[in-house]
Amino acid sequence: MFKRIRQWFSADSPGTGPVHAQPSPEATARSKALLAEGNRYLDQGNLVRAEQCYRQALALDGANPANLVNLGFVQIELGQLSVARDTLVQAIALDGANCDSQYLLGTVLESLGAVPEAAEHYRTALTLKPEFDVCCRDLVRVLFQLGRLDEAQTTLSQGLTLYPHLADLHFYQGHLGMAQGRTAQAAQDYQRAVELAPTEARLHSALGQAREKLNQLESAADSFTAAHTLEPDNPEHLKGLADIHQIQGRSASALALYQQGLARTPDHAGLLANMSLALCAMGQLDAARIACERAISVAPTMMAARNNLGITLTEMGELSGAVACLLQAIELHPEFAAAHCNLGAAYQKQGLLQQAIKSYRQALSLDENYLEAHSNLLFALSFSQEVPAAEFLAEAQAYGASATRLVSDVPRPTKALPLAPGRKLRVGLVSGDLHEHPVGYFLENVLRHLDQDRIELFAYAAQRRDDALTQRIRPVFHEWRTIAGLGDAQAAALIQSDGIDILMDLAGHTAHNRLALFAWRPAPLAVSWLGWFASTGLKEMDYFLADPVSVPASDEQHFSETIWYLPHTRFCFTSPKTKAEMEVSTLPALHAGHPTFGCFQQIGKVNDQVLAVWSRIAAALPLALFHIQNPSFNAEAGCEAFRKRLRAAGLPPERFRLCAASSREEYLKAYQTVDIALDTFPFNGATTTCEALWMGVPTVTLAGDRLVARQGASLMTAAGLADWVADSEEAYVTLAIQKASDLEALSKLRQCLRATVLTSPLFDAPLFANHLLQALEAMQATRLQPLVRV
Repeated sequence: MFKRIRQWFSADSPGTGPVHAQPSPEATARSKALLAEGNRYLDQGNLVRAEQCYRQALALDGANPANLVNLGFVQIELGQLSVARDTLVQAIALDGANCDSQYLLGTVLESLGAVPEAAEHYRTALTLKPEFDVCCRDLVRVLFQLGRLDEAQTTLSQGLTLYPHLADLHFYQGHLGMAQGRTAQAAQDYQRAVELAPTEARLHSALGQAREKLNQLESAADSFTAAHTLEPDNPEHLKGLADIHQIQGRSASALALYQQGLARTPDHAGLLANMSLALCAMGQLDAARIACERAISVAPTMMAARNNLGITLTEMGELSGAVACLLQAIELHPEFAAAHCNLGAAYQKQGLLQQAIKSYRQALSLDENYLEAHSNLLFALSFSQEVPAAEFLAEAQAYGASATRLVSDVPRPTKALPLAPGRKLRVGLVSGDLHEHPVGYFLENVLRHLDQDRIELFAYAAQRRDDALTQRIRPVFHEWRTIAGLGDAQAAALIQSDGIDILMDLAGHTAHNRLALFAWRPAPLAVSWLGWFASTGLKEMDYFLADPVSVPASDEQHFSETIWYLPHTRFCFTSPKTKAEMEVSTLPALHAGHPTFGCFQQIGKVNDQVLAVWSRIAAALPLALFHIQNPSFNAEAGCEAFRKRLRAAGLPPERFRLCAASSREEYLKAYQTVDIALDTFPFNGATTTCEALWMGVPTVTLAGDRLVARQGASLMTAAGLADWVADSEEAYVTLAIQKASDLEALSKLRQCLRATVLTSPLFDAPLFANHLLQALEAMQATRLQPLVRV
């Protein structure tokens, strides 16, 4: 435990303490002999005989501090800490300049919990003997425990100058860097510590943690693997490796590692808590819940376990329980920014928009560089009618400034190169949604109809998910790269190495986005398209693809990007792939005797103003029913929360059919029970509107003052149904009543609507693909030569 210390004063050293009676020469000689004999026993590991010798020596010569120091050391080795403390206090009383007694008393006091006092004795020992490297290490350690980081830095600076070979000092220098937010420097310090002491598992583990924070996930995995190899019985190393796999989206391998660790330590709360995230990602929600609840039973005050249970319950649709768990996590650790962010997500799924915005802002106040929370905030703000377009743009630009600020590499010039004869335009698509997802539905047919002689596509998949849609679109790409698990710098370097001409972001501030990597300028041109409906706020994003209806010329000021207009629509929908061709049903109202309005959008879009407008429609059509389908209704608590809102809006809950989430096949069949879809505002639908059209169901939409509030108008206009677009709430109510009251016209429209929209620009993939490719080629040809950052 302690470094063995030998007498470094001569036996007849005069000392600086009180004057004692001088022993006889014979007693002095015998005392020296006993001291030497005790040292021999100490070297042999015979602590009891060593202690006897030191006590006998002390009895013969009580004025020699070496006898007390060595006796104190043996007492420490025997675990007699209180006795050792008293012995060493006597030694210091005899000679306060004895470095050994000062250091050993420091070790005893630290073990007894008197850490501030221990620090003072370590400091005194180091002052007496500046070359005492172990004492420097221990002083730094206790200064860290005491939170006296300025003193720790001073001591470290001196120590690293005197003994740069000491791995522990580089290790603690790394700790200091981590505490001060200098993660990159910390990683370098940990790396040096590993080089000096490669068999120390804790050094590899610390390096892994720093690399994880830097998003250098492959290197972090290597560090945790090395730590686990050196110290296989320590579950923390295996947990670190499993966490990396989970961050990389490798949930199955992460789960196997968590289970491996739990086989050794079944009650390890950290393994249980984080295993729940892997289970949750794999859709095993019940098992995830059980794992988290076990973690909480083992460690009731473990904030991470309650946070992760909150995430799981959110995914299960048990939103009230999720909120309760996340509030408990915040109570345990009020400054845990991720818990505030997750709380915001749970609130938002309940439609509690203001609470969600408040939680996201709190997360940002705790961590100004928390880009995920900032993206979530922007997404939430897009639902609000109370946020002016100019204010939204300012918030988006604040995000862009944060993303740019985090770019650590130096600027390098890269030019938009003209296409040489025969060279294809290289276009990269960055998305976490290249699967069964709205982005995938809008993308699939377009990709298939792009002229492969003119364009070469590269996929940069930000999520490890592979399904039937993924398999259908993968062959269209020249290269398919998975950037899940790569840091922004690594992903940007990969993109640059592919020689991409135009890099397109398909996510904006939605889930699984990698928007921040665009701040590195990995390609000469950057374009926002498809998955986002407002400015990204990034100054490095050059263009935003829109159409004249979704972004009138007067609204271009709402974007930091330059608007590039496609002629008809910014969307082109792919007809749903169903097990069997799903026929359009006859109009339900003809046999039901009343109209049924439907809404299949996120519950957060169904705000109180929407309900107020719907109440006017319901009052005018007292027999009308409403079909509302949403994952929020998976649990009864979600249904009852919505019914409460209905009552507050003056809407009878019995006229509302609340349906839980279902498979896409069953979801599409639900349109067979709906006559007219009602759009939400200010956040219009997109995918749901297109799916409704394909099922023969038109949508009443309200055109607002920004893209997200005009995409319904854009879609319906592109489908040839501009007469279903209202320009005010009053017009929206009137339009819904009129359309629902003319069942003959509605029935005729239903029967021909699928055929009509399939030939419209909204579904005409060859037409849209040609317009898109022309736009990309024109951007390449006309763009100025920017300086970029990689």
